[in-house]
Amino acid sequence: MNKFNQPLIIMKAGVLWFYFFALIAHFFAPSSYSILNNNFSQLGPQGYNLSWIMQIAFIGSALLWIYGLYLNFKNPVLHKSVAWMFLGISLFIILAGIFKTTLPEIEMSLGNYSSIEKNIHLFAAHGSQILGLIILLEHIKKSSGNVKNIHVTILIALIGIALCSGSAAAINQVIDRQADAAMTRTDQRPLPQGELSALHASSFALVIGIAGALILFLYINTLTMILTLAS
Repeated sequence: MNKFNQPLIIMKAGVLWFYFFALIAHFFAPSSYSILNNNFSQLGPQGYNLSWIMQIAFIGSALLWIYGLYLNFKNPVLHKSVAWMFLGISLFIILAGIFKTTLPEIEMSLGNYSSIEKNIHLFAAHGSQILGLIILLEHIKKSSGNVKNIHVTILIALIGIALCSGSAAAINQVIDRQADAAMTRTDQRPLPQGELSALHASSFALVIGIAGALILFLYINTLTMILTLAS
């Protein structure tokens, strides 16, 4: 079968398309943009003259996923429930490319926006990451031998890195809890609101941080663990 007629290949191309253009958008982002404090949805604000880069990322990747779903209809490889979820998120991602959100944290000229547009954009940004994970899981299910081992290794690495990243984010919120309480953008977070204590948040960060580090050390390699913790 031609590679361009294989659903999983096309869907993987959609993931690569999204992250390629997202990387370009990061490169041309305003100086006040931070890859640590901001997210993909904030690279397509109203009033930003380079927002079209993220529009290409969102719309292009979603169209590739929809084409992959069309191929899947002709030659099923995805479970029906997975395919329907793919379709729903893909449509949201197209909407995110059409309805640009604003970026109130970054100092630039912005247009008016609605909370609906902003929520669509945020959902689409995180939805694209979920679809990437689903594609990886489907590859693991369909592959065998060395190819399957590589995909399983990638999945384990993602889990370990995600746990370490979550730990770092929790520690950051513990450290910045007083500053967060003083800012309108962050004063509704659990720590400033008193919904969590610093001890509970620190304990959570410690547990998932150790778990992530152990996963990387035991199942990937020491260098990956060190680089993840250092970042």
